[in-house]
Amino acid sequence: MEECVIGTCLLSDHADLFITVSQPSPQPTSLNWDLNPSFLKNPAFVSFMKTQIELFFSIDDNEDTSPSTSLLKGVIISYSTARKKEVLKEQLNSGKQLFDLDKQIKNSPSAAQTT
Repeated sequence: MEECVIGTCLLSDHADLFITVSQPSPQPTSLNWDLNPSFLKNPAFVSFMKTQIELFFSIDDNEDTSPSTSLLKGVIISYSTARKKEVLKEQLNSGKQLFDLDKQIKNSPSAAQTT
């Protein structure tokens, strides 16, 4: 809110209220990528990363190289994206089950009261 002005009361005890509102300025987003530390507690993630690093070493013949940070970031981002899709799918399935149960109860309320 930029400004607020109360108008004059000419004929009654009510006055106009004038408010000037501006849109909030967008907050800059961080361009830095950070590893979600909770992934390190997930055995499936740790196993996935071990497999990916072993795959890298089995393909790369040069013993002096190690997986680059960008390669690891890409692997982690792909893992997290797949995990988000799984969670969303689970949420949608749960929502559908709730909807179906609600519909079943509405169609046969006497059966719902006996359980």
